[in-house]
Amino acid sequence: MEEFFEKVLRHGVKAQRVRKDLYGRCGCLQEGDVQDGIAMDRRSLPVTAFILSIIAGALIIIQTALVVVLGSVSLLQTRDLAILGLVSGMAVLGGAWMMYRKADSHVWAGLVLIVFSITSIATGGGFILGAVLGFVAGILSIVWQGDEGEGSFLD
Repeated sequence: MEEFFEKVLRHGVKAQRVRKDLYGRCGCLQEGDVQDGIAMDRRSLPVTAFILSIIAGALIIIQTALVVVLGSVSLLQTRDLAILGLVSGMAVLGGAWMMYRKADSHVWAGLVLIVFSITSIATGGGFILGAVLGFVAGILSIVWQGDEGEGSFLD
């Protein structure tokens, strides 16, 4: 059994069905590598898009919080912009979470990132940098092809 898992990991197979109790027996997987009965190789994720989208979502939420705290526009507009900004920021973070939990949904996650990054421009777009990073992360997520292709330069 150990040899099988070592061959699987050595030859680049990204996911194999395993029982959760096998990770300790074979010695080739760690506890965090087994999720929902699937052995995950973290290299099979769109890492660059994930990191950029986390930064983008954080910037959008921070900028929205600053607008609310400083109250730079009228009270009515502040409330509406705050809601839109928080929804956009949380949706960008949700797109990042989609990519992390299930790399197969990278196209949908990329579309979520692009749509809500553009939407966040109405609230300031996370100092504009958040919207740009989210847009770039969405494009990288859509064009990502796994280890065999392009789309992630951090691997």
